[in-house]
Amino acid sequence: MGSLGPEREWKIARPDYDRSFPRDHRAHRDYLTEWPYFTGRICAGDGQGRRFAYQFTIFKIGIPPQGPALEAGRISTGLFMGHAAIADVQW
Repeated sequence: MGSLGPEREWKIARPDYDRSFPRDHRAHRDYLTEWPYFTGRICAGDGQGRRFAYQFTIFKIGIPPQGPALEAGRISTGLFMGHAAIADVQW
């Protein structure tokens, strides 16, 4: 488990976490890794009934508060990466 500083550690996701929205619609700085994702189905509007499925994920890897300094003395709280996929359901 990574360290956030001398007295802080990265939190661990627990099944009994009390989720609350809209508070939990954002990244959580105390967690090392998060990956919210969006999935769904769409139908082509071409009259042929073609169906597709999609998935989009944003991965966040936390950077400790003492991490690399950016311009104007700012500190980044995480590295972010996205992944997207689309599938033809009839394939």
